[in-house]
Amino acid sequence: MCYCGAQSEKPTDIRTCFTMRLLLLVSVQTILMASVHCLRCETCYTSTERGQTDCYGPSLECSKNQMCLTLHISTFNIQDGRLSRLNVHYIRKKCWNSKDCNQSGKISSPSHKMIFNTSCCSSDGCRMPNPELPPENNTHNGLVCPATSIFLKEKENPTYAMKCSGDETHCFAFTSEGRKTKEYMAGCASFQYCHVIHLIRAFYDDNVLNFSPTVCRKADGTSSLPVVNSLLCWQCQGSVDRKCEQYVICSNEYDACVTTISKTSYGGEKTRELSKRCGYSSECDSAGIITTAQKSISKNTTCCYTDHCISPMPTFPLESEEANGLNCESCYFKEYGSCSGKDRIACTGNATQCIAYTQKVVKGTFKRREVLHGCTHPSICESGNINVTYDQTTLEETKICSIPAKSSVHPPNILCVYVMFLIWSNSM
Repeated sequence: MCYCGAQSEKPTDIRTCFTMRLLLLVSVQTILMASVHCLRCETCYTSTERGQTDCYGPSLECSKNQMCLTLHISTFNIQDGRLSRLNVHYIRKKCWNSKDCNQSGKISSPSHKMIFNTSCCSSDGCRMPNPELPPENNTHNGLVCPATSIFLKEKENPTYAMKCSGDETHCFAFTSEGRKTKEYMAGCASFQYCHVIHLIRAFYDDNVLNFSPTVCRKADGTSSLPVVNSLLCWQCQGSVDRKCEQYVICSNEYDACVTTISKTSYGGEKTRELSKRCGYSSECDSAGIITTAQKSISKNTTCCYTDHCISPMPTFPLESEEANGLNCESCYFKEYGSCSGKDRIACTGNATQCIAYTQKVVKGTFKRREVLHGCTHPSICESGNINVTYDQTTLEETKICSIPAKSSVHPPNILCVYVMFLIWSNSM
């Protein structure tokens, strides 16, 4: 017999008593679990600017529907045509809403790019590997957005548009204000950016900046504003094995990232050089040789056409030394001078055109001018004239091509040889 309650006068059914006690036990356990078990997550922030690739911090209690979330962001900025920060990585760990898990994307402006990804775990103090950033797709997708990235005192409307790439299907705009600077930024964004703006705001808070998003809308295929290329290209010049470590934002007239390899032979000395810069698509795929009696230049140019792309490494063109029956005027001089037209060179291999080639280089107070007249490949002529400015250097190349003459070297006349033989025989 079981009595439920001390004052009970009547015994109750033992089954009813057991049920009541079971319900009471479950209720107490539920209350205890609700009061004791709340998810706790590590909270911290760091960046590679601090020399760290991960962060560690205290565990804090999360609210309902939150998980332990890690935000990984990579940014780079360009100021005055040069990168001020390249691939700086930021890690933020905190309690966040579960709907923010596994969100990746990017935003781009003419001088700023941000790539982000999030990952989550749901056990106390859990630690997961930092989420990997999504691979970049810099292929233009046919959409455009108003774009700008400028430091200013008041908001200014964009005066041009930029091409979007990859999964950038939306346009964004925001202001970020620090103690001494205020920046208005606009450009292209992934769809996910519009849903994690509050995470991006937390990133700016970590950097002591007041973040105010103003636009996040679907991008269009056309714009009333002029669309510019806004290319970001590697820029360097030097030895062939030199590693490029600098991006630049190209001027609007350039439509390609150019890589050129050249080999010069002059006075018994040979030099090799590699250059990467902003340039024109007309320069691309122009492999060939310019040959004179005094100096020869072998060069090849490859291109790519999207932000900070890496064009294929050019190789020096193969050339036959066998004469092809053509010849061209030949001369070489520095600074000023002119060819007499008397000296000629026999063309070889696929060098089937004559060229008058002038190169001018100006960098600060340094100036150089060279002129070569000789044989060349058609691809060199088809690449056209070049006038580019990069790394405070102006390079100007002028090419005037023409059809070469047939070689003036002929086999001896057979009749003449026979007559000379008869004269020599009679004199014996």
